[in-house]
Amino acid sequence: MKTMIMNRTVASMFFVLAVSASATTAMAQTAVQPVLMPEPARWTQEDVTTEQKISTARKEAVAAQQSSIDACKSTGGPTYQACVVEARVNYQNDISAMNKRFGLVK
Repeated sequence: MKTMIMNRTVASMFFVLAVSASATTAMAQTAVQPVLMPEPARWTQEDVTTEQKISTARKEAVAAQQSSIDACKSTGGPTYQACVVEARVNYQNDISAMNKRFGLVK
């Protein structure tokens, strides 16, 4: 009787293990599939006017500064402040170059 109960218990454990393994495999297969989404139309439209070009250049400068500051967060310690200062200097240089490029320098 004990052997039969143990056999059922072992069989039940193998069944549960097999079901969980197949579920894990199914989840892993769906997680690997990339989701392809179409690009928004604004990504493929070229800037025509000077205002659009200035706006895009400013957005790119801000995004570059934010990216640099985010990268600084991983440095930590005393180098963090120097890294943030460098990111701000680079931003100011980008804005200055943008102003010269579009004739916005006063």
